[in-house]
Amino acid sequence: MYYHVSIGGNIQPDKNIGCAVVKLTQLFGELTLFPRVSTDAVEMIEVNEFINTAAIFESSLSPTAVKAILNDIEVELGRDRDDPLCSVKNRCCDIDIFQVLDSPQPDSFLSSDESYVKAVFTSNRHAAIQCEQLYLGDGSTTINLQTGPSNELVINQVF
Repeated sequence: MYYHVSIGGNIQPDKNIGCAVVKLTQLFGELTLFPRVSTDAVEMIEVNEFINTAAIFESSLSPTAVKAILNDIEVELGRDRDDPLCSVKNRCCDIDIFQVLDSPQPDSFLSSDESYVKAVFTSNRHAAIQCEQLYLGDGSTTINLQTGPSNELVINQVF
């Protein structure tokens, strides 16, 4: 199954989104990451600007199991999921499953009702994120963790 996810945050988003990307790669292997864009906060108590992106990865785990892992990543990066207002407050990281499909289908993100998801594919407000010691700009990127003695992170960014 191919998980199509949205990733966003507005507390140190350049750093936290990068950390989330690295963690996703460590857990799921190859990850296709789409352009990172700056978006305005929507329906939030606090209004810090967000960085949002989208990604696709493959996993044989159930959607429930993957969502639990995504929630763990959010908590690890500082999100308080026990706060009843966590959905309307600033956050380090928010990772949501958009769709689970039999094949990777990037165009499926365009059917989203969420403006911040569509913005990843239509906005020119590009933002950079820090992924390990690298800064990723506005191109689509394929990231693969090569496990072995060096645990090498391989990044192929298309501009």
